[in-house]
Amino acid sequence: MTTTFPADPALETPMQALNAMRRARRRKRIEEVDWLDAMYRVYVTAIVGIVVVLFISSFVGDNELTAAEISDVRTHGPAAIGLLAALALAGGLRSGARGGPLALEPAEVRYVLLAPVERARALHSPVLKQLRFGIFVGAVVGAIAGQLAVRRMHGAPLAWVATGATAGALVAAL
Repeated sequence: MTTTFPADPALETPMQALNAMRRARRRKRIEEVDWLDAMYRVYVTAIVGIVVVLFISSFVGDNELTAAEISDVRTHGPAAIGLLAALALAGGLRSGARGGPLALEPAEVRYVLLAPVERARALHSPVLKQLRFGIFVGAVVGAIAGQLAVRRMHGAPLAWVATGATAGALVAAL
């Protein structure tokens, strides 16, 4: 007599099984993290970031712009930001034409892309994760640009930083 075990109700569909596998891999990866090494990486990244920002700010300077220079910024600034957005879009299209910047873990390729799951649904989570990170980096770079701009132009610092962060996030989202 053979005994059958009831199927795990949490894994009724392939997507639920995929999500359970990803959760298990994430749990295992977190268990294996050396927290001192991770904190050291954050520390080094922060120091390098601060040095880069200070280096860039030395080129921007602190002298306030004259009325004529502010008029030039108002005239040509949107076009310059639009050019950056167009270059980001062109870079994204070029990268996407070559397979895209989406870097999957070997387990994703080996087990997920060969599984009977729709590829669009299977790749949805890694794509969103990468998009989220790109938007975060764009917002940080934009906020830094806003902070550098507020030193040279008049206005509320919070408004400049928020506008820079928003513009950076939108350009990165392209």
